[in-house]
Amino acid sequence: PTLVVSELISTMVRSNAYENPEFSEDMMERLVRIYERLATKSQESGCKMMDEEDVERWLITTNGQVGRGSEFRNAAKEMGWTEGCSAK
Repeated sequence: PTLVVSELISTMVRSNAYENPEFSEDMMERLVRIYERLATKSQESGCKMMDEEDVERWLITTNGQVGRGSEFRNAAKEMGWTEGCSAK
């Protein structure tokens, strides 16, 4: 079967998506809105940040559970997870 879908890459990136990928202004605004909605903690500077609970909520929203997907692996790496640690 053939899957017919809209072409979205041109709305997500500026310039050449393959040679010099850079998010479009609209895409950045959308990502910021999503982050602002998920991040519940504030730094002293006033910038919002995600704590472990926020990241878990994001992972469940994205993947249906914690512990699977590239989002989990990247988040775990950024938060200092190493092999041998297990997801909750």
